[in-house]
Amino acid sequence: MRRISGFVIALTFVALGARAADESQEHLEHLKMMMHEMSEHGAVIPQPEGTIIGLSTQSITMTARQFSFTPSTFTVNQGDIVTITINVPSNDGSSVGHGILMDTYIEGGVNVPRGQTKTITFTATTPGTFVWVCTQSSCGSGHSSMFGQMTVNAVSGPSVAGISPSTGSTAGGTDITISGSGFQSGATVTIGGASATNVGVVSSTSITAKTPLGPASEQAAIPMDVVVTNPDGTKATLTRGFSYFVPALSILSVTPSSGPISGGTVVTITGTGFTTAVNSSVTFGGVPATNVTILDAVTMKATTPAHAVGTVDIVVTFGSSVTRPNGFTYQTIPLRHRSVKH
Repeated sequence: MRRISGFVIALTFVALGARAADESQEHLEHLKMMMHEMSEHGAVIPQPEGTIIGLSTQSITMTARQFSFTPSTFTVNQGDIVTITINVPSNDGSSVGHGILMDTYIEGGVNVPRGQTKTITFTATTPGTFVWVCTQSSCGSGHSSMFGQMTVNAVSGPSVAGISPSTGSTAGGTDITISGSGFQSGATVTIGGASATNVGVVSSTSITAKTPLGPASEQAAIPMDVVVTNPDGTKATLTRGFSYFVPALSILSVTPSSGPISGGTVVTITGTGFTTAVNSSVTFGGVPATNVTILDAVTMKATTPAHAVGTVDIVVTFGSSVTRPNGFTYQTIPLRHRSVKH
């Protein structure tokens, strides 16, 4: 702190001069100017709109009594949600109680009568040092010594230390936890450039998410970069931090599941283990489908061949094969009867 002696003398002068309601407001304005003079920080970053969750929470329980705050100093990190609970003992020597006014963060001041407790919550958006003082000018002759300081450590941006697990299926949906620092509520995560889902900022040091689909190609064998991006645009990369593997081949659904015996129905098949890294084929009742196309690691399309009426198995092959028993039904499409005009 700088110019403490001048601050104490001026604060004492203001305390002795405040007598009426209009003087009380003047007293508050003087305190604000002095708090600003005693504090050291850059341009003020506004408080975020709405309810902020997912960041580290710092809870400070503070006791105000004649004539001191306990604790009188504390330190938090930029982005922390700070909750200050200030209480004045019922046996305190001041008949009016005390209060707190802090540069930037509690500019309106909060009065706390004797025997009561009040809570103030804010997000530590702006780094620097911020002086606070008792708001009650008539709490006693020791009023001038009732001040303290909050330090907000600057966080330049996020950093990613690790990811667990570091491998997962190309089908996506693997639950992961990213560890690091400087994570902000609303941060996003990409793996290999694809956006993760269900991203949750547990704290400034932890993020949970589900992996996106991995590549449906040879690229699946190459470890992917993991990137965390904060809402303010700062980002951090864990280079080659996550690796995909191709899971066992499976068929989960076939849409549509029926069509004409003439073939030509475009069918969407969902499952796992689809990849362009090996040759693939699809058969309906033993007859090869045409236009087999891999859309992604869990989706492919194929056009049904002609086949006799009945329900047939679908076999998908990517090196190994998997069968969907009775997966498709061939039907005879009835002719439409034209109405006879008279």
